[in-house]
Amino acid sequence: DEKWLLSEKERYESKHPQLWLQGLRDYLTGRCAELDPLLDWIEAQPDEIERDGKGGGGTQVPMMDLPSTMVDLSNQLWAMLGQLLKSDSTVHSTFQNVERHNGLEAWRRLAEPINEDKVLILKELLPKVSNPRAAKDIDDIASAMEDWETDLRLFRAAGGKQPDEETRRLAFIGLLPVEVSAHVPLHMHHPEY
Repeated sequence: DEKWLLSEKERYESKHPQLWLQGLRDYLTGRCAELDPLLDWIEAQPDEIERDGKGGGGTQVPMMDLPSTMVDLSNQLWAMLGQLLKSDSTVHSTFQNVERHNGLEAWRRLAEPINEDKVLILKELLPKVSNPRAAKDIDDIASAMEDWETDLRLFRAAGGKQPDEETRRLAFIGLLPVEVSAHVPLHMHHPEY
C-alpha cells in the first residue's frame, strides 16, 4: 500500500536515534492511530515477544484479539524496519539477530537502548531548557527563540516534563539580549507582560 511507503529521510539516524524512533512512531501512528498503544506495549515488555504478539510470561497484546492479525502486523513491521536499518551496520546487526519476520521483537530490541539513553538526553537538555542561550542582539532573538523551542521539543520527546508557565517566562527573559532583559523585570507587573 502506497500510504505506508517510506522515503530516505525515515532511514535510521545514528546521530539522533531518539528523534528517529519518535519520528517513525509519529509516521506510523499518523497512518494508524491504533498502533500507538501497541508500540507502547512493545516497548514496555522486558522479555522477548513472540510473532503472534505474546510477550514475556505469555501476556497477549491487550488491544489485539486475533493472533493472525498480529502475525501480519509483525511481518509488515519487520519488512519496514529492515529497509530503514540496512544503512547502519550496528542496528542492522541487532535487527538480524531477531527471529525472521518478528517485527514486534525487532522494534522492542531497537527501542530498548534508545529509551534508556533518554535519561542522558534529559540531563544534557535540562540546562538548555531552563537557561536558554541569550540572544546577542535584537536581530538574534528569533534565532535564539527557535533554538530554545527546539530544545523544549527534544526535551519533551525524551520524556521530560514541559516547564510550567512561570519557569518558561523566566527562561524567556534570560533569552533576551541584555539591553532588553534588564528592562523586562522592571515592567513585569504591567498587564501586557
